[in-house]
Amino acid sequence: MMPSKIRNILVVRLGGIGDVIIITPALKGLKKIFPDARIFLVTNTHSAEVVRGAPYVDELIISSHPYPSQSPFDLLNHKVLKKFYYIIQKTLEIHFDIFISFHNQIRWQSLIKPYFLSLFSQAPIRAGLNTFNRGFFLNIKTPDDFTKHLLYRCLDVIKQIAVKCGKNEILVDDTQPEVWLNNKDREYAKEFFIKNNIINNNLLIGIHPGANPRYYLTKCWYYERFSELCNILHKKYNARILLSAGESDLVILDKVLKNLSFSPLILPRGTTIKQLSAIIERCNLFISNDTGPMHIAVAMKVSTIGLFGGGDYRIYGLYPETMGFIGIRKDLPCSPCYHLTKCATPLCL
Repeated sequence: MMPSKIRNILVVRLGGIGDVIIITPALKGLKKIFPDARIFLVTNTHSAEVVRGAPYVDELIISSHPYPSQSPFDLLNHKVLKKFYYIIQKTLEIHFDIFISFHNQIRWQSLIKPYFLSLFSQAPIRAGLNTFNRGFFLNIKTPDDFTKHLLYRCLDVIKQIAVKCGKNEILVDDTQPEVWLNNKDREYAKEFFIKNNIINNNLLIGIHPGANPRYYLTKCWYYERFSELCNILHKKYNARILLSAGESDLVILDKVLKNLSFSPLILPRGTTIKQLSAIIERCNLFISNDTGPMHIAVAMKVSTIGLFGGGDYRIYGLYPETMGFIGIRKDLPCSPCYHLTKCATPLCL
C-alpha cells in the first residue's frame, strides 16, 4: 500500500569509502524528490565521514567496522551482533515509508544485511538493484545494468521510486559525486602546502599505491612500478609528487619510497578522510589503485587515473570522461575475480 505522505526514508549502503561516495548523487536526487522527508543512511564507521554534514542525509546510523565481510558467520561475532541489534532497534523505532538498498547482489552473502534491514524497516516501498534477479525482497526492482557505472544505476533506482510515487516530473540529473568539506578541512590542506612550499603553479600529482589490505594481491599495482612512475613524472615534468597512504598501507609506502630518486611529499599520519579530500582537491592529477581515494579524487573534480585489477571495472570504473576519469585495466577471461582468486602473478596487474 502506497503511503499518503513520505516522512522517513531508510537507505542502506555498507562498504568502503568509494561505495558511499558513489551514492551521493542518488541521495541528492532523493532529497529533491522528497524535500520534507527525513533520510536515514546505514553505513560503516569509516565511510560515514564522506557524507557527514551532507544536506541530503538527516541522520547516520553507523555500523561498527569499516570493511565488514558479507559472511553469515559475522552474526556469530558478539560485537557485530550487538551492533546489528542496535541498528535493528533503531529501524523498529522509526516508521519508514521507503527502504532503499544500493547494494549489488553480486554474491549471495551481500543480501544478508539489506534483506534483514528491509524486513525490520517495515517500509511499504522497498527499492533497490535486482542484480541477477536476487531482489526478491524488493517491490521496486531496478535492473542492474552492467554497461554503466554503479552511480547511474543507483540514480535509476531513485527515478523508479519517483515514478511509483507520482513524482516523475522532477528531474534527477545531477551525476557529480561529492564529499562535503568545511573551512577547517581546507585550512588544514592550506597549511600542509605552505609547510611543504607548494605554490599554485606547481604541477602536483597525487599517487595512492595502497588499497584495502584484504585485497592487496589483486588490487595493488606493483610497488616498484609506482616508484618508476613517480621518478618519470618528477624528471620529465618537474612534478611535485604527493604520496598518500592509510595506516594499513605504510608497508607499501616504505617500499615505494626506497626506490625513489627524489624526496616526495608524504601525507601526514592521522590525516582524516576530509582533510585528505581537501589535499587531493589541490592536485592536478591523481593516480590510484581501485580504492577509496580514487573515488575521492573524482568527487573533488580532479583528473583521475584508476588502476584496476581483480575488482569489477563494470561497477567502479565506468565514470564518464566528462568527469576527467580514465580507468586502466586488462580485459582477461578470469576478470573480474572479485579478489577470490589467489594468483602467484596476477596477470590483471
